[in-house]
Order: sequence, then structure tokens, then C-alpha cells
Amino acid sequence: MQITKLFFLAPLLLTACVKPGPVLPPEPYVEIADLLAAVNLTPRALPALEPAALGRSGTLSGPTLPQFPVGQAVYLSSPGMTWPGVEVGRIVSRGQVELQLRELAHLPSTGQQSALAFARGFNTSTPCAVDTVKTKAGQENVQLTRVDILTRNRSVSAAALLQPLTSPIPEFVNVLPYLAINTKLSGENRGLLVYAAADVEIQGEMRCISSYVTRLEDATQFNLSVNLDLRQGWNLIRERINGVPPQGKVDIIEVLLSGSASDYSFRPAATN
Repeated sequence: MQITKLFFLAPLLLTACVKPGPVLPPEPYVEIADLLAAVNLTPRALPALEPAALGRSGTLSGPTLPQFPVGQAVYLSSPGMTWPGVEVGRIVSRGQVELQLRELAHLPSTGQQSALAFARGFNTSTPCAVDTVKTKAGQENVQLTRVDILTRNRSVSAAALLQPLTSPIPEFVNVLPYLAINTKLSGENRGLLVYAAADVEIQGEMRCISSYVTRLEDATQFNLSVNLDLRQGWNLIRERINGVPPQGKVDIIEVLLSGSASDYSFRPAATN
């Protein structure tokens, strides 16, 4: 019996005698200078300047996803408003939406931000090797309010049962993301509805790269290219997201912001 006990205890005794190895230091992050040196600086033209202005109030109509039921309500939602927002229109026919846009006075100020903050919000990566995004002199603090145009997602009740709780299907979905699609352009496109408190022009680009990576090959370069001429009142912006073939050691994702008013029909409200 004593021999048997020693036989089973021997591995434990040997393990207890083995000293743990040294704790290895974490792998260092890539230096900022090396990240910036990897940013691709090949010149690229800004997006073509296209009209964005709609007007101060009126009726907006145009295409939307065909699966939304005809007659379903459409809501305008902005930060600070009771969910899902204010009813402003309907799905008027298969694949067509119509909504009424009013002056900004009825929207909470919590959704406002400066024109520069709005544009820079589309590229939050750091550090940046290029940053030329700017407005005309004196327009830096023109306030913009972005709103969402929502409608009920009819697939949520059945499809939600098939999804994990950590990834619920939204009860309401945005009507505009698929409106501003030009089929001749590649990548993902979506429409952004913005109210400008005054005229503002925003142009320039940002070329930034993700930091806190331990290998340069794991970094991603994010490019933002902006060419907007917004007028006081409602404006429609097209956001296009493209994956660019890598031309160096890192992958590149670009976001292009341009006007999108020509993708829709806008009928100004009658004036007394």
C-alpha cells in the first residue's frame, strides 16, 4: 500500500518542485512612426460635387426597399425624441416612400453638432498622416442635425426567434440606407438626411490608421474623402463605403461623402 501511494504521489511532488517560468512581457505595439510610415499617400480625387440641398420644408419621395408593406408608417427620429420619433409619412406604394419634412424648430437640440465634428465623425481612427477636412472660413461651427427615417421591421417577430439574445433583430429599421444607391458605383451606399442651420461647405480628406496593433500587417488604413455643399434647410448626403485593394502592408477602407439630392424628388411646401 505504501508503494502504491508513493507511486501516485510522485508526479505531484515533482510538479511541486518545478519552478514556474518567467512571465513574458506583452508583445509591444507597433510604433506610431512606423504606422504613419505605412499609410498609403497615393493622390486620389475628392468625390464629385453633387447637389445635396432639398429645402427648408416640403415633401420628400423616392425609392426604398420593396419588402416594406404599403401603407406602413414612417417616423423621423433624432436624439432626445421619444422612440421611435414623430410620424412623418408612409410607404405609399411598393418600393416607394413619401414623407413630410418641416423646419428644424420641432427637433431637440441634443442631436446638433458642428459641421466639422459631423464630418470628422466618419473617421475616428488615429493617428492620421493626412487631415485636410475643413469648412470655409467662419463656417466651422455651423450646426448640423442628422435624423433617421425609420419604419417597422415586419420580420422581427418571426426571425427574432432564430437569433441569439446578444444579436436581436431591430424592431425599426432605417428607410434611407438603401435609397441613395447608384448601381454603377461599387461598395455600400446609404443616404443621410441632415438639417443645416446655415450654408456650409465641407471639403478635404483624412488618412488615418488603426493603432494598438502588435503587427503592422494587422493595421487598417481608414480614408475619409468629403466634398459637400450644404444649404440652410434639409440636405441629403450619400455615404459610400469601399474596400480598396491594399497597395502596401495594410488594408484600406474608404468612406466617400457627397451630395445625394438628385436621387430623390422634393416638392417644397407652399408659402403663403
